[in-house]
Amino acid sequence: FYLLTITNLTNSCKDSAFQPLTVWPSPVAKWGVQAVLCEKNDLKFTDSSVANFSNIVARNWIFGDGNILTNTTGGAFNKKYLNAQTYTVSLQVVTDSGCNSMVNQQIIKVNPLPIPAFSLPSICLPDGRGVFTNQSSISDNSEPLFSYSWNFGDPNDPSSSTLREPTHKYTALGPINVQLKITTKDACVDSLTKSLTTIYPWPKASFSATPLEVCVGDSIQFRDLGDLINSGATVSWNWDLSGGTNSILQNPKKVFADSGTFAIKYFFYNVNGCVSDTVSKNVTVHPYPKLTLVSKINILEWGSQKIVPKYVYGTNLTYLWTPPTYLNNDTDSVPVTTP
Repeated sequence: FYLLTITNLTNSCKDSAFQPLTVWPSPVAKWGVQAVLCEKNDLKFTDSSVANFSNIVARNWIFGDGNILTNTTGGAFNKKYLNAQTYTVSLQVVTDSGCNSMVNQQIIKVNPLPIPAFSLPSICLPDGRGVFTNQSSISDNSEPLFSYSWNFGDPNDPSSSTLREPTHKYTALGPINVQLKITTKDACVDSLTKSLTTIYPWPKASFSATPLEVCVGDSIQFRDLGDLINSGATVSWNWDLSGGTNSILQNPKKVFADSGTFAIKYFFYNVNGCVSDTVSKNVTVHPYPKLTLVSKINILEWGSQKIVPKYVYGTNLTYLWTPPTYLNNDTDSVPVTTP
């Protein structure tokens, strides 16, 4: 109550009056925010202010980033900060009785998101192994504290990895979606998905040898017949022409100085860095036959004599004697002469 007393200074007469006064308690502003604070993410703010008397009709927020908000209700709401830094946030509430709370001011730290980045490998089947090179970063330079989660999108092998730069083995062609998810030391999470289209089939080698059989001193022409349509253009050729002879020509030729059967091997690399299978083909080099005759044969008149070579070397030989005069057979290996 207020008491008002009035006194007449002339005769000291007094009078007084009472005025009742109501004093309401001030409201209390209370608020909180979720524990994980990350830039560009929705942050959940909660309002637990107390009116103490009557009802709160206005909640005045100042977020520290140039934005303000007045709410008439106390429900939770989301707020997004676009940049990682420290912000001073305040809340003051007003009741319908005209009472204002003290400003509840708190400092919050909004943490940066990681920036996931990685390069895709070129993968050649059937080996199928590819190394994913990590290029991720963060504005506070805390990359060493990252946690990684890789999803290789492989329907034939669903295994994942937590390594910084993992290796995965594929067994089939793409395209395949590969995802990298990164969690920072402050529990901020971001991810990146890329389409892997650089899984290449196993190149298949093939070649021709013309002819497959020659004589000593003759040459054989070899021609690349690799599958260029499915595997891509060839950039290097690798021939093992036997006997320590190698070639990097596409279509080499070799003169064989020795007789025998030789295994010719061939493989190639294509423009995608893939190596083909190795194919082998046998070629046969025949020696020249050798024949030595006796220098002279004596035959009695009206007699007959076999002409037996002194030395013969070779296989699958055929013979032709000239002149055929007096011979019983000019293609026999040992003809009979009756001169």
